[in-house]
Amino acid sequence: MKQVCGQKVCAIVVTWNIKNRYVANFKAIVLQVARVIIVDNGSGPETLLMLESLQSCYPDRLEVIYNKENKGIGAAQNQGVDIALQSGYEWILLLDHDSFPAPDMVAQLLAAYDAMADHDIAFRKKTGLMAPNKKEQHFAGEMKLIQPKGMRFWRKFGNDRIVSEVRSVVASGSLIKKDVF
Repeated sequence: MKQVCGQKVCAIVVTWNIKNRYVANFKAIVLQVARVIIVDNGSGPETLLMLESLQSCYPDRLEVIYNKENKGIGAAQNQGVDIALQSGYEWILLLDHDSFPAPDMVAQLLAAYDAMADHDIAFRKKTGLMAPNKKEQHFAGEMKLIQPKGMRFWRKFGNDRIVSEVRSVVASGSLIKKDVF
């Protein structure tokens, strides 16, 4: 699989005691983005061994940050985002370690963003986040909806509708413009 349009994208993944369950998910995203930054939140030896193995196989595409303790997902994501922004990436992709992206997810999200220019370039400039349309299979509660002032969230749909404005998205799979940070 040849990487086509994810050259401006850095993926951030937070891990914690996942053992070797992340390998397939990593392989599903590594060719879609320019770089993957994994921030490990103080995992045990089996997870650390898996991460070291991935890092040795993908030295130019993967950076692993090893926290000695679990700092929480937000703090760990911020560590990865800081590195990605300092490295000059235009887009940050947040993924959970158990998220399995479609083979063309990043290309589809970027294409949907680019297609918005055909309709309204000013509207596109206000868009800070693109996300796939995803249904959380094990979520039983109610989502609290937040609508930040001046920022639009978009969710990519199937073939019948390219994008739709929404009030909130799940963090995993969110492709966020650097300007948001």
